[in-house]
Amino acid sequence: MLSLDLETKIFCLKATDRYGILGSKRHSLWAYATFRAEQTQSFCMGFSASPKEQLKSILANKVTVLYAVTPLLQLLCGYALRVDMEVSLLEKIIVGGAYWPASLTESCIKVFPRAEIFCFYGATELGYVAYARPPRPLCPFPSVEVRGDDQDQLWVRSPLTIRPDHWLASGDRIAWVDPDATDKSRLGFSVLGRVDRVINQSGVKIQPEPIEEAVSLALGSSELALIGLPDPLRGERMTLLLGPDLESRHIEVKNAVHDLAVMMTPGLKGIRLVQLKDWPTRSNGKLNLKGLLEEIPRGYPVPRGALENE
Repeated sequence: MLSLDLETKIFCLKATDRYGILGSKRHSLWAYATFRAEQTQSFCMGFSASPKEQLKSILANKVTVLYAVTPLLQLLCGYALRVDMEVSLLEKIIVGGAYWPASLTESCIKVFPRAEIFCFYGATELGYVAYARPPRPLCPFPSVEVRGDDQDQLWVRSPLTIRPDHWLASGDRIAWVDPDATDKSRLGFSVLGRVDRVINQSGVKIQPEPIEEAVSLALGSSELALIGLPDPLRGERMTLLLGPDLESRHIEVKNAVHDLAVMMTPGLKGIRLVQLKDWPTRSNGKLNLKGLLEEIPRGYPVPRGALENE
């Protein structure tokens, strides 16, 4: 109930709000939204994966608060802009997760002109940790303390956890707004990605999640993962693993990575592509990284010639 009260205050939610959920039932976002709806006896509905049907449902059910994951919100806004649709009844967009593309703010304003946007970062075991009004950085919720360690991993001490007096590791890497400040407990920060997924190529630490997110959005497919494989010269080499959905789209993948390299880092130009025969997921729908590594020997490197044929 403490989480419910905190969410109500920070996000300025009302007893009359009607909730919609944009995301899979396997995502923790559903737990946040459905718990709130049950406790406040509010209307709550999850929407299909089709942006067209999602917009119809938002309008038909007079949704005022939309819980969303970033990739699906991007697809929804993209479709609405293409068909020149504006939804003025939506008052709040609450986005779970840490990644927020700068361009999405402008798109949301055009499609949902009355909606306030809130991003929150948390986890099932940590509850609400931090929030932001894009493009501002994340800041801790009231009474939540945060700190980093020598791996830039975020640690949390919060009354919203089952161990409120203990510091708990989040497993995520962060970047502070002011890295030279002595007291970082109330500073803003951004979440880079999982600590155990960092790629160390030629002494440079590369966080794969933002790159995966951008390429996935460009291709409209989630069957890809960027990992570091052992390399005698670089220590690790960035390797983009592709699922069956992308087996006939290697040139599109190459172009998406090239466009991203121009914007982000020249290091992406040396990325290696490996095509897999299967794309393993867990029961909650998330990628099974262990299973993914086991699939690599069954896959094949995409030959350079295949990327040059138009």
